Amino acid sequence: MGTNFTLDDLAAQLKILKPWLLKRWPPRIDPVEEFLDYFRPGRAELLAQLEMVLAATEPSERQNPSSIGPAERERIAAASGVGLPAVEAFFAGFERLRSRMEELAGMSLFQRLGISFGRSGLIIVLPWLFVICLVMIVARVALK
Repeated sequence: MGTNFTLDDLAAQLKILKPWLLKRWPPRIDPVEEFLDYFRPGRAELLAQLEMVLAATEPSERQNPSSIGPAERERIAAASGVGLPAVEAFFAGFERLRSRMEELAGMSLFQRLGISFGRSGLIIVLPWLFVICLVMIVARVALK
């Protein structure tokens, strides 16, 4: 994916996440749950709208979303059938997501974990990371 997050990247992420987003996960208090709360009321319809907007964009537009101007947005709204306000909201949200993804791409793993879990959560996660690393080392040695 690199630091240039495109609409193709978003489409690939949605394809992977869609089965999980449409499930009813058990209630938890964590960043993922907070993210999913955005999709809960009518999330199937929202995902369908996102897919229709993505399908209505040209391949060159998906690779370079900043080239999509007002005329292209009107064409996308007409082709997707979701309306211009929804298309405008989609691209505004995509720009926020893109800037966040580029910000995260420049961070170390521990900085990302700190954002995801907070400082107290990092204390909980670090021993598990240690255990995972140990298991990987043992498995590698055992396979030799």
